[in-house]
Amino acid sequence: MQNNAIEDELNDFYEAVVNDKPLSVTIEDGFKALHLAQKIEAKIKVVHD
Repeated sequence: MQNNAIEDELNDFYEAVVNDKPLSVTIEDGFKALHLAQKIEAKIKVVHD
């Protein structure tokens, strides 16, 4: 069975809140992922424009 990254992330967040434990992914990791996604999006727009 294939993993669902969004479901895994939401479950991790839920467990962190309910059990008062740290998240598996840091805010810095989130910002890096967002920045990478924006770079990829910009490259895709260049190719399609």
